[in-house]
Amino acid sequence: MIEFLKIENTDFNLFDKSDDNAKYFYHFQGWADFLMKVGYEIEIYVIKKDKELLGNFFIEYHRRRFTKYGYIPAGFNIIKDLSKV
Repeated sequence: MIEFLKIENTDFNLFDKSDDNAKYFYHFQGWADFLMKVGYEIEIYVIKKDKELLGNFFIEYHRRRFTKYGYIPAGFNIIKDLSKV
């Protein structure tokens, strides 16, 4: 079963393993750290199946006057071929 696991701010070891395969700087751990330091609210997730890391993504939240919205910059970072999983 494929799982989406939320990683707390202090546990980035799973997120870091996929940095070598990232296509965009939005997928790097450094970008997530930068966003948190400047005050953005983010949630970091890894995609796993049977304890095997398949990818990662993070949701970046923004607040406007009357609303709050989140988006995933550059989409999901998939590091394994999901058709073979």
